[in-house]
Amino acid sequence: MFSQEEYEYMEGSEASKLIRTYNEFHGRFSEENIQKLTLQGFYRIYYAFSETASDFFGRPILYLTNFQLNLIMYTRIFKNVFEQNDDIPERIMDDPAALLDFANSSDAREEMKRKFDGDNAASTIVGATQEDMEELGISPNQGVSLSEEAKKKGGSLDMKDLMDLSGI
Repeated sequence: MFSQEEYEYMEGSEASKLIRTYNEFHGRFSEENIQKLTLQGFYRIYYAFSETASDFFGRPILYLTNFQLNLIMYTRIFKNVFEQNDDIPERIMDDPAALLDFANSSDAREEMKRKFDGDNAASTIVGATQEDMEELGISPNQGVSLSEEAKKKGGSLDMKDLMDLSGI
């Protein structure tokens, strides 16, 4: 846009204005905003056309902008997440970061389900909320609440109490 000489002698205020305009433009097309766009209800109909960039944009990948490449990439990522996971909690369906975390943790969730399903031994997930347990597919009401049992015993449990609760 500017010759080398024009650029070198540009006023600081003019350069600041150009940088601000540039940053505002690119802010609208940030990776986060592109991710949010690909999760919008009106946009999901385009998931079916995302197999190839030329199907989606009608142009070879070589001629696409970085913004277009990000759009096709996140379209394919989220399409895959929705196809591979039928147990996505409703509250994270429009949150790109939470949805990616959910997808990345699916292997861990499956392992947790295997460890807890049908297991008669005492098991717990320290710090898990009822919502966390439901997301793992584990009924949070399975077993005994240690805090409830402690209340019954005057506020604390000793080793014998814990052994009795676990059936030992």
